[in-house]
Amino acid sequence: MITIIILATLMTLAMSLVAGAYKLMNSGLDEKLRTEANLQVLQGWGKSGQRGFENHLETYVSFMGLAVLAVYLGDRVGVNDLMRLAVLGGWIYLIFRVVHFVCFTLSVPYLRTASWFISTFGIALIGWAVIQLAAV
Repeated sequence: MITIIILATLMTLAMSLVAGAYKLMNSGLDEKLRTEANLQVLQGWGKSGQRGFENHLETYVSFMGLAVLAVYLGDRVGVNDLMRLAVLGGWIYLIFRVVHFVCFTLSVPYLRTASWFISTFGIALIGWAVIQLAAV
């Protein structure tokens, strides 16, 4: 689970760079170094990437809280089956958040919605494991 937490954090960092990359590609480095460059209006994939990143942050907080709790409780209680369920939920979350972000950035509507639901299901699996671990 710790590997998944690290990968999710790196994924979040990578997602945060998309809007900056769009601005850099459309204004150049000299323009980007000025304060006014931060006010540049995003369009196209830059705007979609920024919205996808903001959408990711809405689920990232819940994922991270439950994932850390799963690691803590799993180490304390030591129930392997429940930890495997939490790890499965973590991988589902991670993979489908990447799919969701790519679909959001490229404006793929139906797959984007499906990937959001599946990634949320991953969070629910982690939450279920945490509830079970807390009861042991």
